[in-house]
Amino acid sequence: IECKTGYLNAHRGVCSVGMCPVDDLYILHKIDNFVLKQADEDKQYHFKTVVRNQEEVESEKTYEGAFVFDPIPGLHTDVKVLDFSSLYPNVINTFNISPDTFIEPEDLKSIPADMVITTGTQHKFRKDFVGILPKVVMALKSKRDYWKEKMSHETPGSVMHKVYDRMQYLYKYFGLSFYGCLGEKHSRFYDTRIAEAVTLTGQMFTKTCARYVEKKHGARIIYGDTDSFFFHDDYLCQGHDRMEELSKELSKLCYHIAVKKNNCAVCTLKMSYDKGFKKYL
Repeated sequence: IECKTGYLNAHRGVCSVGMCPVDDLYILHKIDNFVLKQADEDKQYHFKTVVRNQEEVESEKTYEGAFVFDPIPGLHTDVKVLDFSSLYPNVINTFNISPDTFIEPEDLKSIPADMVITTGTQHKFRKDFVGILPKVVMALKSKRDYWKEKMSHETPGSVMHKVYDRMQYLYKYFGLSFYGCLGEKHSRFYDTRIAEAVTLTGQMFTKTCARYVEKKHGARIIYGDTDSFFFHDDYLCQGHDRMEELSKELSKLCYHIAVKKNNCAVCTLKMSYDKGFKKYL
């Protein structure tokens, strides 16, 4: 089984990168270590762990997660797929979503309006400093890009290509895990308001881009899930260049929403052409 799946090897890598012993099965411990390491590098105090009793935790409401488009049943031809790369990590980075940047309603009046970022849920986050979660998420992305670059210079199937591929996957895995900690009741970062700010802001961008393609280009949305959508349009589906042009249009739209409408300092959200199908069931 190990030869076929490589699970244990991947687990060892996760524990090594996450600075935990190999018998530690919990991703939360590894996420904690990344945040503590960042806090130590920053040489400053960030935020207190919120202390809750079990009754409070169990009584808190659930929150809305990812959005799935209603599929159009049938056999479709010339279907294209656009998606966001690492949607949730980039939402966290773009909107500076973090427990230490979250603005409680009673504190809003004391913060200048130009230093407030608004998410798709209307929750507010500070703009005057970078939160600890965006710092860690982007540091992990930088590490992943480093290993992907090294992998690109190796022959596919070679030992070093596999080693570098495993390393880039490990950092991708950690980057995507940070959102989950916000919605995990046993995490020190648990806050349904912040978790929903990530999911619903992600929904907003995916839905907005899909509506844009429908209204401006007359495309037909066939399906979509979380960070992507599938569509058909005779003009857009003519070639790769059309997809590149459309991806640039959508990335500009994301920048406008984030920076111009919601006061973000940056926008790392970009939609790109993922793949195409001659036939799609």
